[in-house]
Amino acid sequence: MDLAQVDIGLVEDKFERAMREAYNKYFLTDVKPRRILLALPPRMPHPLMSSILQILFANFQAPSITILSSPILSTVAAGLRSALVVDIGWAETIVTGVYEYREVHEKRTIRAGQLLSEEMAKLLNAELDDEAEPGAPKTDISFEEADEVLTRVGWCKSRPKSNRNTLYFPARTSPILEEFEDAVETPEPTITIPFPRSTPPTSLTIPFAELAKPADQALFATDTALNEFDDHELPLHHLIYRALLSLPMDVRRLCMARIIITGGVSNLPGLKSRILAELDALIQQRGWDAVKTYGSVSARHEQRLRQQKENLDLRTNEGEDQVSESLIPDIPVPASLKEPEQDVIDHKLAHLALRNGPPPATLVGGAVRGVETLGAYAGASLIAKQGIRGVVEIGRDKFLIYGLQGATRDKEVSVVAQQRMSMGPNIERGTAGERGSWTLGVWA
Repeated sequence: MDLAQVDIGLVEDKFERAMREAYNKYFLTDVKPRRILLALPPRMPHPLMSSILQILFANFQAPSITILSSPILSTVAAGLRSALVVDIGWAETIVTGVYEYREVHEKRTIRAGQLLSEEMAKLLNAELDDEAEPGAPKTDISFEEADEVLTRVGWCKSRPKSNRNTLYFPARTSPILEEFEDAVETPEPTITIPFPRSTPPTSLTIPFAELAKPADQALFATDTALNEFDDHELPLHHLIYRALLSLPMDVRRLCMARIIITGGVSNLPGLKSRILAELDALIQQRGWDAVKTYGSVSARHEQRLRQQKENLDLRTNEGEDQVSESLIPDIPVPASLKEPEQDVIDHKLAHLALRNGPPPATLVGGAVRGVETLGAYAGASLIAKQGIRGVVEIGRDKFLIYGLQGATRDKEVSVVAQQRMSMGPNIERGTAGERGSWTLGVWA
């Protein structure tokens, strides 16, 4: 998060006003000091974190604040221990791999709500310019109007099906179309969108299918080749695929069956199913090989080895089994072409597990599957109800004295008591690194 152009003082005032309004209108709690559990993104900038903690300690008299990571809280709210959390926010989309309540990997992209609102504004401005009369003043859609249209009528198309195995007729030579084109006519649905803030107020009649194009352009970039993107602007399905590819094999098996799509933009109709469908198609196409291509030489080598193995199996099965096995040449077969060995113990355990019915949903792995979550706030409420102490637990007195500089780890062995007292009468026996303090954890 770039804070170069951000007024931290203004952010503090807005946050304090929001907290006071939440306390007075929604929390309905007394002024008694209470412990606070704060859900923050994994990479919160230190100046912004320090400002938030300063306001909570100074104005709301909290004795201690426990900081927990938002992806972990979303995982807890889904009833899981491991998951792949896809948080589609305003400025960026964060994909976090969580394994046993710990963050193990993270990737980011700028394809999120801001870029989606910009694409919607471009679409509406282009449609208004097409319908405007010649010589009329140009109408620009404001940010509030574009965001309102996106929230109310924006949607995402499903993934287009492949026509590889489908018989295709051109539009004018299809026999079914020629027979029924005059009898059956399906009009394209349209929608009328008013813009009362424009000068003068106007309205726009647009096909409903056009409102799905901003999601395709902003989140999936269907019209752009993958080699034209940087690492920070990958489409969502490619970002999730690379995050899964970077995980260890056992962690990947669990995370790919527990994909949690959250964030404000995730409520766009059709977006979650589109992401899962695009990811599943990408996995079926590429597998889990990190190398995109081995070149033509490696392809010919693999084809030659495969052909040799097929010829050897064919000769063995068609009557040449009477030939001594010592006469059959020993052709090395790559591991990818060999049949997997059957583990007797795994086979027996799987057979015994079938007696108790199908496995529960928490044990499913190895397949792309989405999981719903109640959100980070619900996860924080569950943890607070259990009374679990987090790794990052900040005391009020220590923070007001030392600030974020006091976030150090306790040393296992202290040598302060063994130092000589002749160093001076005013030397303190404890320093910031030696006292019992707290740690920033993943925010360090």
